[in-house]
Amino acid sequence: MNARISQIVFVVMAVLLSSAAYSQRKFESHKSGDIWRHWYVKATLNMNAMFGDVSTYDHDPFNKIAYETKFGFTAGLGKWVTPWGGAEFNFSMGAMKSIRGDLESQNNFLQYTLIGRINLTQLIYPADEQSPFFAYAKLGYGLIDFNSRLIDTRTGDTLRMQGSKTDFNKRVTEWIIPMGIGGAYNLDANFALMFELNYFYVHTDKLDGKYTSSEELFNDNRDSYANISLGLIYTFNIKETYGKYHRSRSKRGLKFVR
Repeated sequence: MNARISQIVFVVMAVLLSSAAYSQRKFESHKSGDIWRHWYVKATLNMNAMFGDVSTYDHDPFNKIAYETKFGFTAGLGKWVTPWGGAEFNFSMGAMKSIRGDLESQNNFLQYTLIGRINLTQLIYPADEQSPFFAYAKLGYGLIDFNSRLIDTRTGDTLRMQGSKTDFNKRVTEWIIPMGIGGAYNLDANFALMFELNYFYVHTDKLDGKYTSSEELFNDNRDSYANISLGLIYTFNIKETYGKYHRSRSKRGLKFVR
């Protein structure tokens, strides 16, 4: 199963990378370096899957999606700094769940991340214009604020709880390391459709509501989660021409003309 999934990912990445022959987006304006140029906003719908002590289908992606996922969304603001690299800030919120036997873990969270993005297609196949399809990789750092609860599904009783509904009266805050790969297709001069596979390392064992006992505190048993994201990117490409602003034909063609 894992080998087949790896083959599918390899084929998809190869298609995205090889699409450099079909060009449409110019990079000339990146030479100017004006800080207000090449900004974009994005919105995605995310399907979240938690990995921890209370999870059953960690090595079975189809059942993981069917029984141990919940949804969330992300809103982001970013800027392309070079033709192949950029950075973005993302705000996410959503929910997660996992099951094991008669136990069910529930989690709701807020998340704030700063991400670096690399356009793999442009990096491997440098060109003056970008392909309609392009692949990218991302890596970053951030914080997650969450509430989690461990439930006995037979009785409905809450066995453990972390976050704002406990005596501490606030969400648990931990640092995270997000990483992922994605692909985007430029629909027109401004909009692009995007798809991502993301993984989030979380510096805690409380994400699923269950944590190690005091005598096991030195065991490194951190929780994590992953998501599949689908969304839209809108790139601003307004340029000034004789005191007026108009949209250029190139998605990133933000070139000042006197």
